[in-house]
Amino acid sequence: MHQTVEERALDEERRTKLFEAIAQLPELEQKMIQLQLAGKRYEEIAQILDVSKSSVRNRLSRAKNRLKTWAAAWEEANASEIKCCLW
Repeated sequence: MHQTVEERALDEERRTKLFEAIAQLPELEQKMIQLQLAGKRYEEIAQILDVSKSSVRNRLSRAKNRLKTWAAAWEEANASEIKCCLW
């Protein structure tokens, strides 16, 4: 399925805003997310960052929850603009 120009622009804006939100997280959580996005497993992340696997699991869970909350708020705040662009 092909995206319209507006849909591609919106996806790019979402991606940009997501990376901005990640940059607001504590540095350790940023590193954990970057490593997970690079395909690393919890065990590998723990070893690289010299923390426990449970710390990785807990911190990633908290970070993802914060990002989900932020994303939902961003979508709600931009809903009228999104509808305008897509309809």
